[in-house]
Amino acid sequence: MLRQSEEFSDSAAPVLCGIYRLRGDDGAHAHDFAEIAVIAGGHGVHRTAGGAHAVAAGDFFVLRPGAWHGYESCRELVVANCCLALPALRTDLAFLQSLPAIADLLWIAPVARGRYGVHSGQVDAAAAGRFVAGVRQLAATLAAPRRNPIAISGALVSALAHLVGDPGTRHGALEPGRPSAGPPAAVEAVARAVQDDLTRNWALADLAAVARLDPAYLSRLCRQHLGIAPMRYVARLRAERAAVLLARTGLPVARVGAAVGWPEPNHFARRFKSLVGVSPTAYRLRAATGPGTSAH
Repeated sequence: MLRQSEEFSDSAAPVLCGIYRLRGDDGAHAHDFAEIAVIAGGHGVHRTAGGAHAVAAGDFFVLRPGAWHGYESCRELVVANCCLALPALRTDLAFLQSLPAIADLLWIAPVARGRYGVHSGQVDAAAAGRFVAGVRQLAATLAAPRRNPIAISGALVSALAHLVGDPGTRHGALEPGRPSAGPPAAVEAVARAVQDDLTRNWALADLAAVARLDPAYLSRLCRQHLGIAPMRYVARLRAERAAVLLARTGLPVARVGAAVGWPEPNHFARRFKSLVGVSPTAYRLRAATGPGTSAH
């Protein structure tokens, strides 16, 4: 499985994908990119911060950067996945957030309280098979001698469509009443401001000033378009940025916290664990874990 930040070098495409056959245990691991994994066959147990659950064909998972997971007791478990680089989700792949069903899948559902950055759902066997075919097409597009960004984006959307457009799809309670367009300019302005100055001591009043909106109305818009309240959105971005630093650098944990806007070490540890499900130290250990090993 893809699990190391090195998979996304500066020259790599914003998307990586593959189809894998697992036997036995594939150790719990963390990564600093988003992942969509679909079970295409076989049986096994999927473990996340939310617990362990038996899986079979048609089950799928979406993991935000910073989430961790692993597979256990695999019996010919076939997993098709797409991995999306975190910077690309803010640049080349940011257009996905303007597609409501995919925005629900990648941005809103995984960050619901208590999910620790992991969303699970299920499609029927036919849709799972179409996703696998879509992953193969995406892999072929990525392997072309000259990569075409538009072709890559199109192949990615085509694959993801089989997880959101099938009548038999079952999600865990996505946000109801999603609008038919992407986030409004005020919400996008808030998101950009936080991303550009993550260490600022943000308060709701500051975010409302950026958006030029009443704080209560901004909170309502953020819940509708981002799935979470504004200050929880700030915390989510900090946790995801911390996950990248923990995985890619040797910075002391306390300095990682300060670098993302949580300068008090104990506060950083508590907030990170509440959002990711493990402490920063345990996360760093999982980020370095290789195949067939465990970091519990």
